[in-house]
Amino acid sequence: ASSERAALIGAATCLLLWRTMVLGLLGKREEAHEASVCCVAFCGGSDGVPLRAVSGGDDGQLLLWGCDEQLSPVQAQIGNTRGGSGAERFPLGVANLDARGNVVVSTGMDGILTVASLSALSSAERCSEHASCWSVRLDESGERAVVGGADGWLGVFSVANRAYLSTHSLPSFEGLVHGLDVGNGNRTAYCGGTGGSLVSVDLERGNVVTTYDGFGQCVRDVRVASDGNTLYCAGDDGRVTLYDTRSNSAAASMAGHRSWVLRVRLCDDDNRAVTSSADHCVRVWDIRARETLVTFDQHSDEVWGLDMSKDGSRIVSSGNDRSVALYDGTQ
Repeated sequence: ASSERAALIGAATCLLLWRTMVLGLLGKREEAHEASVCCVAFCGGSDGVPLRAVSGGDDGQLLLWGCDEQLSPVQAQIGNTRGGSGAERFPLGVANLDARGNVVVSTGMDGILTVASLSALSSAERCSEHASCWSVRLDESGERAVVGGADGWLGVFSVANRAYLSTHSLPSFEGLVHGLDVGNGNRTAYCGGTGGSLVSVDLERGNVVTTYDGFGQCVRDVRVASDGNTLYCAGDDGRVTLYDTRSNSAAASMAGHRSWVLRVRLCDDDNRAVTSSADHCVRVWDIRARETLVTFDQHSDEVWGLDMSKDGSRIVSSGNDRSVALYDGTQ
């Protein structure tokens, strides 16, 4: 009996090690939302603030999750950001979100920009409306949000004042501003379009500084390295293309996904990246080697939501299968 018990304990231990070391999966919530979970972002994780994640779905909900050692709900519902109920919420769902400190800014398919406070866990406040409001990115200060929309529309939004400081229309920009990031000391926006446009924009003047040529595919997401020298562009060719922002040319690419690359995120040390794809997978990359370190296949549909904690220790993903998953990013 003791030998059988020891064998069972050994098998359970091996299974746990396999789960942690091979898969790196810390937790997963099936049917976390009532519809597709199109976006997720980390907040906290430093200065004594616990690491959390906020997910947004086509059901119009923002959900808050604890992310220390497992994925656990902190608040079942921050708020129905779109004001509908039942099936009426689905076409008015959350399109994108970003979080910093206690603030979560989200955009919706109805063009409404909302701001929620994590400290109060109150309902998101409907702040401003633009017919094509889609992508959103908070700057490092958390005081301004850059918002992108159709036909190269770009807005700079004051979180404190709940109003746009400026709006711009980017000339010759093709399609929706789907990929968006902020860099260069919060002075520059990097915008990628569904029509293949890829540009950098001076946020003070609203003019295009650089047009990056040669991509030619729908741009799903962009991220700029912490040193500002490399721009990562995820697109429908199944690759992440790396552009040198000093020479304004494509320098390298990372290939491995079998379909569209939907999201790309960077670790603060710029040594690792994580991507998600329509092939249902999440990949962690060694940037210098341009090689995949690990592939997570916990989703059964397109993975639209993705984030990596600043230190790279945690990764969170969400997708059309309505699930949210948390991984150990150090594996």
